[in-house]
Amino acid sequence: MLKFCSTAVILLALSLTAQAQNNATKNDSGNGSFADFRKGILEDYNKFRNSILEDYDRFLEAAWDDYQQMRGVDRYQTPKPHQAPVIPVTDVPVKKPEVKPLPEPEKVKPEVKPEVKPELKPVQKTPVPEKKPQPSATPADFPGNDAFVFPFYGMEMKITDRKADLSRRLTSTNDFAAQWRSLVNDKAEAMIPSIKKTATDHGLNDYLTFRLIRAYVNARYPQAHHSARVALEHYLLANMGYDVRLAVDDSGTPLLLIPFGQDVYGRPYLMVGQRKYYVFQPDNVQTRPDARIMTCKLPSNSDLGTPMDLRINALNLPEKQKEFNISFEDITLTGKINENIMTVVYEYPQMDIADFAVSQLSPGLRNDLVSQMKEQLAGLSEQEAVDKLLHFTQSAFEYATDQDYHGFEKPYFLEEILFYPKCDCEDRSIFYTYMLWNVLGVENHLLAYPGHESASVHLDAPVTGNSYEWNGKTFYISDPTYIGAKTGMCMPVYAKVRPEVDYEYKSGK
Repeated sequence: MLKFCSTAVILLALSLTAQAQNNATKNDSGNGSFADFRKGILEDYNKFRNSILEDYDRFLEAAWDDYQQMRGVDRYQTPKPHQAPVIPVTDVPVKKPEVKPLPEPEKVKPEVKPEVKPELKPVQKTPVPEKKPQPSATPADFPGNDAFVFPFYGMEMKITDRKADLSRRLTSTNDFAAQWRSLVNDKAEAMIPSIKKTATDHGLNDYLTFRLIRAYVNARYPQAHHSARVALEHYLLANMGYDVRLAVDDSGTPLLLIPFGQDVYGRPYLMVGQRKYYVFQPDNVQTRPDARIMTCKLPSNSDLGTPMDLRINALNLPEKQKEFNISFEDITLTGKINENIMTVVYEYPQMDIADFAVSQLSPGLRNDLVSQMKEQLAGLSEQEAVDKLLHFTQSAFEYATDQDYHGFEKPYFLEEILFYPKCDCEDRSIFYTYMLWNVLGVENHLLAYPGHESASVHLDAPVTGNSYEWNGKTFYISDPTYIGAKTGMCMPVYAKVRPEVDYEYKSGK
C-alpha cells in the first residue's frame, strides 16, 4: 500500500497580519494601493517563511504515518425532549421566600462579555435558507489581472489569481510533492493577498476563509480531480499560516486535517501529538468513520502554524433582507435579518455553547433588539422585568429539537432564533441570557444539564424557589424552556442534578 504524507502548515507571523491590516487600511482610505497591500504581505511572507514550507515537498515525499480516526463526540449524550415541558397547574411557588439549594455547578467557561457595538438594521423570522446560488453584490475590484468571479453560498466573490496546473490525479506521495513544487514554481501564493482582502472585507473568520478557498478552488477547477483540488486548498492555507495538514484515508480519498481553537462536536478527528485534528473530506464525498488515515510527519520542534478560530465577530455580507415579527402578550420584536448570513452559518461546526454565545453575526441587529426590549420593559421592577422577559422567551418561539426540525444537531447563534420558526433549549437560553445582561444588566449563567440547556439569574431581592450559591451570590434557576415557569422554578427532573456553568455574564468583565 502506498504511504501518504500530511500537510501541516506554518504560521505566517503575527507581524504579517499587522502589516496586512496596515496596508488594508491604507487601501481603504485611499492613501495607498492594493499593490502596496499585496507587496507588504508577500515581503513578510518571504521574510518569515520557514524551513517547513521551504522543504514541504520533501516531507510529502517521505513516509506518511498511519492514524486511527476517532468518531466525533456528541455534545448531548442524553436525548432532548420532543416537546417543551409545561409547569403543572399546581406547581406554583410558595409565597414566602425560601431557597432550596441545588447541587453546586461544576465549571465555568472563560469570562468573555460579548461587546455590543452600535449600528443597526432590523431583522426577521423565516424558514430554512435557500441553498441555490443567487448572485448579489461583489467585493471591491482589484487592479491588474482580472479577478475570477465565483459563487460563495449564493453570493458572488472575486479573487485575483494565478491559474495553476491541476491536470493530474494525485495517487502517491511523489504526486503530492510534485504538485507542491509546481504550485511554488507557478507562484500560486501570489493570490493570498487577494484572498485575505476578500475575507477581511466580508468579516470572514478563519473557518469561513477556508470555506471561501474551497468555493474558489471548486469553481476555478471543476474538471480537476478532487485530490488535486484538496492539495491546492492545503497549499494556500499552509502559506497563509494555518496548521492544516494534507492526508488520505485507506481508500485514497484526500482529506484536510484542521485543528481549531475550540472543541468541535459530531465530527471525526485524530490526534497528532498533543493536537486534535478534525477531518474534512471533499464536498459531496462520503468517507468511512472507521477509516485509517495517513499523513506526513513534520518536525516536532518547528512552528506548525496556528489552529483556526471558529468564533465569529461580525459578518459583512451582501444584503438579502427578510422581515421578522416576534411577539408574546405586549412585547414585540420586529426588524429585518440578512438571509445571506443565515445561509453561510447553516451547517456551521458544532462548538461549545459558550462559543455560540460570545460570537456575533450582526452587532447592529443586536443593538436594535436590545433597544426595543429596553423600551418595552422600562418601568418594571427587576424581578418583574426578568419574569416578563422569561415568559416572552418561553412562549414567543415555537419549540422543536434540532433533530426533529433540521435533521441534525444545530445550535443557533443568537440571530438565528429570529430567522427559523422553531428552536430548542440552547437557542432560547443563548437569547435569554444575552438579553438579561444587555437589556437589564442582570448577572446570569448559561447552565448545562444532561440533554438540556437552561439559565440562572442573580437578583437583588430574594425569590422563592430553586437556587445555588456561586462565588458568594445566590443564583435562581430561570428556565426559558420550562413553559409557564417563573424564576426560581426548576424542571423536576433536574431538581437534584448538579448543573454545569457553560458561560457567565457578570459585573466587572
